[in-house]
Amino acid sequence: MIVFQTFAFLQIFNILNARRPSYKDMNPFEDISFLFCVVFIVLLGFQFAICAVPTIFGYGTIEMYTNLICMAIGASSVLWLTMWKAIMRFILGGEDLYPTQV
Repeated sequence: MIVFQTFAFLQIFNILNARRPSYKDMNPFEDISFLFCVVFIVLLGFQFAICAVPTIFGYGTIEMYTNLICMAIGASSVLWLTMWKAIMRFILGGEDLYPTQV
């Protein structure tokens, strides 16, 4: 269950990563609409609640703190991709979309 929850949170936070695929787009939160925020929060809440539902019916599930750790690992994927974008921007260089060769 822990592996599934971590993978699910990674996929949800990948929505933020997929919006800005270029290494030149450093801010993953740029141009986020209100509807996107609502859908993102609903997805996070639904995935977080997935682990609470089996407890109601008496089945085993993971603890709330473990669920929060799974969510933190998923959120760290946004930081990880932004870090790699910063490294690639440093290595590949500048802001010019069409660099000229001399």
